[in-house]
Amino acid sequence: MPHPDRSTLDLTALQQTLEGEVHSDALQCAMLATDGSIFSVQPAGVVYPRSTEDVRRTARFAARNNLSLHPRGAGSGLCGSALGRGLVVDFTKYMNRLVRLDAAARTFTCQPGYRFGELASLLKGEGLFFPPDPSSGEYATFGGMLGTNASGAHSVKYGNTADYLEDAEVVMADGTVIRLSEVKGCSRAALPENFQRLAALYEENAARIRAAYPDTPYNSAGYNLRGLVRDGRFLDDPSAPEIFIGSILARNLKVAVGDEITLLGSGRDGSFAAGIVTVAGIFESGLQDMDRSFAELPLAYFQDLFAMDGGGHVAPGRLWGGPSVR
Repeated sequence: MPHPDRSTLDLTALQQTLEGEVHSDALQCAMLATDGSIFSVQPAGVVYPRSTEDVRRTARFAARNNLSLHPRGAGSGLCGSALGRGLVVDFTKYMNRLVRLDAAARTFTCQPGYRFGELASLLKGEGLFFPPDPSSGEYATFGGMLGTNASGAHSVKYGNTADYLEDAEVVMADGTVIRLSEVKGCSRAALPENFQRLAALYEENAARIRAAYPDTPYNSAGYNLRGLVRDGRFLDDPSAPEIFIGSILARNLKVAVGDEITLLGSGRDGSFAAGIVTVAGIFESGLQDMDRSFAELPLAYFQDLFAMDGGGHVAPGRLWGGPSVR
């Protein structure tokens, strides 16, 4: 998308309509020109909205002025998804509240800038946890986690963020506000006109979309077209990056239990991990990946510690330097 010359772009009109902040000075733009990736992209301006109405007005202003919009949470992503030459909309400064936590129903409602780490701390006394746990979890925001369909090391057992989304208030590119529950599961005829066109576009290209998608457990690169229409129903899987969120309702918080272990497979065949499973008598709930050279450094030590045989199996003998295991 072409953008207007930054030197002639006047964001004063936008600032006058918002409760939040709008900045276009070099310092503010430079601060949000980078994220966790190797990229650097200078935006035309930065917006810190205070409300859904601020987000609506920002979207309309961007549409009138041919500006792209780039919602931003913690900025911890490694792919540059929070960067762009249009307006960066940062939710972490003001739209960062937990709206409601219902421990009995195992649900919570929050604004998009609310951090995963804050919820984790709050849930410690409840015996509950939110299962998707990206590596940047302490800082990751739920808006960003929804946008990228974040998973984490325990996704093999618990799935991804989209699996726990109950509802969300979404601001579309033209400033229209919808709730996902209003359109999710609707037949094509019952959808608003713009969604009818989207569903029709999908159905016309469904075979091509299915053939082009790789066989992966989840999608975090662009819109999740595979879940857009299923069995004639719209938005079966609501995860879709680059949408603005006013509030998020997540469901099915899990009960914290003590029968889990995260396994590290040091060999290509996962022999070390298999040895731990043999000892523990459980199934893996987490998978971590790391550079092979890093993993091999302590391998000799652990093999001795577990008294593993040449095939990577735990042999009868010492465990953690203690008495024989029978």
